[in-house]
Amino acid sequence: MKLMVALTIFVLALSGCSEEKVSVPPAAGGSPTAAIPVVTDTEKVDVGDVEAKVALELTLESGPVPGIAVEELRSAKQRLNSVTLTISDPKPAELWVKVALNSTDSFPARPVAVRGKVFREIGKNSKEELLSFLTILDAHTAPQHRLADGSGHPMEFRVDAIQGLGELPTTMLISATAQVIMSPTGTDPATIDPATYTSTPEDTGNLIGNAFRINYAGGTTAAPELPAPTPGAPAADPTEAPAAPDAALAPPAVAPAADAAPAEAAPAAAPPEVPAAPANAAATEAIGATQ
Repeated sequence: MKLMVALTIFVLALSGCSEEKVSVPPAAGGSPTAAIPVVTDTEKVDVGDVEAKVALELTLESGPVPGIAVEELRSAKQRLNSVTLTISDPKPAELWVKVALNSTDSFPARPVAVRGKVFREIGKNSKEELLSFLTILDAHTAPQHRLADGSGHPMEFRVDAIQGLGELPTTMLISATAQVIMSPTGTDPATIDPATYTSTPEDTGNLIGNAFRINYAGGTTAAPELPAPTPGAPAADPTEAPAAPDAALAPPAVAPAADAAPAEAAPAAAPPEVPAAPANAAATEAIGATQ
């Protein structure tokens, strides 16, 4: 009997701690609104739960528009992995990106300070900050726990991705990160300043947003035109061998080595010179003949 009573008390205790309902005061001249369930964090939560339940997502604020093709890739759990925009002419004057903290749960027992930044990268080693944002995750963070009048800490921000650019580059990357710092159990969110709040390393984590790639397909450079043929010059026959290069463009000739090519022909040798006969040769022959 005592065992049954103990089990009954234990079951009632568990069911009573699982969830509480917060009644919203009736609006002026209206009936009371439905109660909003608020998770009471009966189980131990830590910064790992924040990293698992909160997604930092970057999307095109306006949705698909003419001249901008949008491609989204999501995981099997519908987490946004990447967004790729392809922009054609005319180039837009502004390109607003929505930065949102989408959470599947709220954090009433241990509020979380958030410090985030949005960056733009054009080429390597050219990372610049476009936006910084601050907020708090508390009992009204998840959509099902938001206040009826829309008040509460902001969960969405916006930034012009092409601000300050005179010309659009061929491609650029928009990225976002956020540091999340979880407070001790029972902390009043009103006492947290997200700009300066700190805690232990065990209660500090990070959120990384999806890649947001922007490709510009307009304004590409046309292929260079070939020079026009010289007036009066015959058209080239495609079946003939290519013509010799222009002498003005050819590299200077290098003199061949002495043993690499036949030497220049020497002038023809003169016939051997016959020595002239002495002046008295005829007289000598005549004298010899008469003797």
